[in-house]
Amino acid sequence: MLPELLLNPRAIVNRKFKHKCKDPENGTIEWYKGKVICVHRHNDNPNKTEFTVKYEEDEDEWFFPLLQDLKNGDLMFV
Repeated sequence: MLPELLLNPRAIVNRKFKHKCKDPENGTIEWYKGKVICVHRHNDNPNKTEFTVKYEEDEDEWFFPLLQDLKNGDLMFV
């Protein structure tokens, strides 16, 4: 899946995911559900392309290099 997405990073827009995050205070790891809203900042290196995401339990929008997170095993699409 990752090689195909590197050719077309925009393919993950509107996809739902689970994102692994580590709490910096206590080190607890949790998976958060969210949705990819759009490409925030394109980069010639697709792994560094940042996406705007919105989590189910949060009103704020966040920006992450999701393809790098997918490569690292910190993101899965649902």
